[in-house]
Amino acid sequence: MVKNDLRSEQDQRKQAIVIGAGIAGLLAARVLSEHYGRVLIVERDVFPSHFEVRAGTPQAFHVHRILPRGKMILEHLFPGYRQELLAEGAYEVQHKLATLVKNSQMLQLHPPEQDSSCSRSALEWEIRQRVQMLPRVEFLTNQEVVGLHFSPEKASISGVKLRQRGQVDQITTVRSDLVIDASGRTSKLKQWLQEMGYTLPDEEYVRAHIGYSTRYYKASPELVDQVGTILVDEKADERIPGICVLPIENHTLCVTVYALDGNYPSIDVDEFEQTLKHPHFLSTNIAINLQNAEPLTPPRGYRVPQCIRYHYEQMSSWPAGILPLGDALCHFDPIYGQGMTVAAIEAETLGTALKEQANRPEADFELAVLKKMQDAIAPAWWLSAISDMRGPGVIYEGPGKPQGVKLLHQYIDSYYGYALEHPVAEAQSITSPLPTIAKFFLMNGLILPPAAIFNAPTLALLLEAEAAFGGQQLLHQRVQEYGISPAEILDQVVPQFLFTFVAPAGSNEG
Repeated sequence: MVKNDLRSEQDQRKQAIVIGAGIAGLLAARVLSEHYGRVLIVERDVFPSHFEVRAGTPQAFHVHRILPRGKMILEHLFPGYRQELLAEGAYEVQHKLATLVKNSQMLQLHPPEQDSSCSRSALEWEIRQRVQMLPRVEFLTNQEVVGLHFSPEKASISGVKLRQRGQVDQITTVRSDLVIDASGRTSKLKQWLQEMGYTLPDEEYVRAHIGYSTRYYKASPELVDQVGTILVDEKADERIPGICVLPIENHTLCVTVYALDGNYPSIDVDEFEQTLKHPHFLSTNIAINLQNAEPLTPPRGYRVPQCIRYHYEQMSSWPAGILPLGDALCHFDPIYGQGMTVAAIEAETLGTALKEQANRPEADFELAVLKKMQDAIAPAWWLSAISDMRGPGVIYEGPGKPQGVKLLHQYIDSYYGYALEHPVAEAQSITSPLPTIAKFFLMNGLILPPAAIFNAPTLALLLEAEAAFGGQQLLHQRVQEYGISPAEILDQVVPQFLFTFVAPAGSNEG
């Protein structure tokens, strides 16, 4: 277990409160435990005894993924957590089959690294066990936060107001030096700030009307290995859903059908099974393989009408003593697996800021942290947004609307097709050579920046390959619409992201 640094007696008296004991809240508590004498996690639910979906996380029933960068951060905060998950029955993915189908092109891989695959509930359970072992962290369950305790001048927050669930009138105030709102998509922070007279900036919305339908199957170990991990990209413009098959703990296959634009997958058993037989999925043999598996649950649905990015960092004044984290700050289309990884990035950013604050205190600490978090999550939001905008009915509202979306879609399609044909070709602008397909995965895994893929030499390479192929030259057509050089086009449509990923100290991954 990671030991906490010794702190002064004054620091030991400080208390931080975390609202919510989901992944984001647990990661925040782990980081805060190095800087506060007491960390109190307030959670509405009573925790299950093992790997069970709890009421406060209904999304946990569906497919969840941790991206490579998130795994690195989790391993740094909780060394050995993946080995412990394997000991609890998680699926070992090393050298096992992984299939990706995009634009009707199939790629099959056998991941070389030791890793585990499990449900969201199993991951949360493991992290919670580790956090519960921290001497400075305490849990207060079956309690809900109903408000913030503001200072008389409303310039700072000194605690929270809470009550036991079901007890309407018995409200207690608990004081703290810092409150972390990790209550997820149900966060009331915006409402609380407005009630206190704060003027909030406009949010960004991706109104994609995302729908999920998930069913679990019990399979033999041999069948689980035969199926492996499968991701078939949807065709939103043709209203063909995507599918993700993830082996999880105890020889179980989690099968999720997903779609954008209100094309909600059915939760009817017969219709769900019929969807798996769609020609779009035939190459993966999903329906055939599942005939030899035992259904454990009926299909269960989940809907995400919109994804929101709050811009609290743009406020002229921000109350000291509170920070949102995770989905309370920005929530994404879940299918890209960014949510838990972004929460880990934000927790890491918070930890770095707290260390800097201890050495060089600065005014408006919380506002400065919000700005750093926004810089850190901006690439993930941009990548998710442009992917969702393939749906013809998807609407983007608010500042920062992505530019050149149709060009970017064709760019991504051309890059992926080129990478499959030229798996070891290099884009000359990248200083550390990597296979083209590896760069694509590492960008989506939030390790490489978008500039690793979206740059002038790579665009020139794709245009040259398209011309040599002699087909429709769709990327050429998109580029010619601008009437300027490829480099100038990329300057217009690809944001200048400020955040650079640095591997956690002591990490041997990358």
